[in-house]
Amino acid sequence: GAEYRSPTWSGDRFYTPLNPNQVGRTFPDMYGVVIHANIISMITDQNYINELDSWVGIALAIFLCFLNVVLFTNIYYSPRFATWYDVLTKGFQMVELIIIVFILIWAIAEYHLIIDSTVAIFAILLSGDVLEVFLAFWANVFFSKKRRKGIK
Repeated sequence: GAEYRSPTWSGDRFYTPLNPNQVGRTFPDMYGVVIHANIISMITDQNYINELDSWVGIALAIFLCFLNVVLFTNIYYSPRFATWYDVLTKGFQMVELIIIVFILIWAIAEYHLIIDSTVAIFAILLSGDVLEVFLAFWANVFFSKKRRKGIK
């Protein structure tokens, strides 16, 4: 085509992630022949994007959640750090999330590898708050039984 920014097109132009306007009204920004040329180039260069199995993401989520629960439980019961529980847990969660994002970007850039970390990110985000609710609930149930036994 003569110009890809013209408002009319013959039907051989497509929307791609390279489009400057990701949301809203815009014109298709790449011709079909260019898309096919990019696909052929990736095949001839053997420059593929690989994706890890879903069990790797779930195993990563379980591992990180377990580590967070152990660390946060120690903080919760520590006389030195108990008053700083919320600050410390949110700080650790933010550092973990930043590290995971950098690892994901690095894996895509260096090894063309996509890791599904959605479950791991949710496990990190929820681990501190859910653990705090669980420990508070457990303490209330345990101590209320002791109080009832002492009253009778």
